[in-house]
Order: sequence, then structure tokens, then C-alpha cells
Amino acid sequence: MFRTHIPDELIQQIFAYIPPSQVNKYRRLNRRICACLTGASFALENIRQSCATDNVNNKNHITAVAAGSNIWDIWFTWPIEHQFQFTTHYAVQQTLATTHLMLDSRNITGLIPHGISHLLNLTVLSLRSNNLCGNIPDTIGKLVYLQTLDLSQNKLSGSIPSTLRHLINIRVLSLGDNNLTGTIPGELSELSFMHTLNLKNNFLIGGIPQELGKLKNLQFLYVNSSSYCGGGKELPDLHKWSLVFPLFS
Repeated sequence: MFRTHIPDELIQQIFAYIPPSQVNKYRRLNRRICACLTGASFALENIRQSCATDNVNNKNHITAVAAGSNIWDIWFTWPIEHQFQFTTHYAVQQTLATTHLMLDSRNITGLIPHGISHLLNLTVLSLRSNNLCGNIPDTIGKLVYLQTLDLSQNKLSGSIPSTLRHLINIRVLSLGDNNLTGTIPGELSELSFMHTLNLKNNFLIGGIPQELGKLKNLQFLYVNSSSYCGGGKELPDLHKWSLVFPLFS
């Protein structure tokens, strides 16, 4: 199938009409098809053919083919190259205009794309109650305008990235009900505007860092008792916190 007599360009044109979410399936057919369906040029053409535009001469005004669907719902199912090309070249205006990305309970699977960091103007990112796995991308720390980050109730693993300390405008940071490991980063104490921190129902060890006592605006701290008792550390100074509830859950 598609051995030698069909040019690569024609193979790309044939497959350009399949939904981007199906690309990885067709890449498994053979090595040549895999090579043809990999790279920036195919990704851009595949996006162009699979999406409708309000103005065919303006790629910045893009809507999902499926009526009423959210383009970011679909974007999460695309290969990494497609995600990158879409956010950096294809829908620049829409990307920059996106301030709220709320995809709770959508049964989204797989990894959180590193390309999420291209949505530079996000103030709310909520992916709660899905089936996301893997690590929290370090690149989320680039979303410096975020005020709410909710990744709770997924299957995320690995440690809490220290780059979250760059989310200087964060008010709500919710990472509870995952499979996170390691310690609670003391760098979270740099998030001076944060009033809610949810880390409960993970596998964190080492206790609550003393540095968190510096968070004057922190009102709600959700952790497990093991996070408090772990490592034999004393509880941080809480007198600056207006409310801590529930400390044990």
C-alpha cells in the first residue's frame, strides 16, 4: 500500500481530510505513511482541511467543523505537532483571545499538552474530572496571568513542578485527587495572592513546608493528614491564615 508509485504529496493530500484526532491511527499503517503524516506541513494542511473558517483567506478566524463544539475540546485529541501548529500559526488571534479554558468532565484522556503554554492570556484553566495522566507540564508556569488552575480529579502523576511559582496572579490552585508524589514545593509560598490550595488525596510526603506560613491571603488549605505528619515536621505558623479547612480530609 502506497509503496513507491504514489508521490508523498499525494499521500498527504489523501490523508489531509481525516480528523486530526485519527492521524496517529493511520501512522501505524506503515513507515512511509507515518513519515508522510508527520511534520509541520502535513499538520497545517490537515488542520486546514478538517476545520471550517469564517473567511477562507483569514486562518485566524477558525471554528470547529462540528456545530457547537469547542475547538479546544478537539485540540486536546490532536497529535503534538498539530497542537503546536494550531496555536502558533493557524489560529493566533483565537489563541490570544482565549482567557477561559474550562473543560471539566469531558472524558479527556492522555497527557496535558505542553502546547497549553501558548495560551498566554489564560486566566482560568480548569480540566477537572477527566482522565488526564502523566506529569503536570513545567510549561504551565508560563501562564502568568492564570488566576485559577484546577487539575483536580484526574490521574496525574509525578511531582508538583516548581515552575508553578511563576503563576504570580494565581488565586486558586487545585491539584487534589490525583496520583502526585514527592513533597509540597516550598516555592508555592511565592504565590502571594493565592487564597485556596487543594492538594488532598495524593501521595505527597514530607509535611507542609514552613514557607507556606508566609501566605497572608491563604484561606483554604486542603491536604491529607499524612502531608501534615510526614517527616515529623511541625505545622507552619497558621496565625496569619484567616481559615484553614479542612486541614485533615
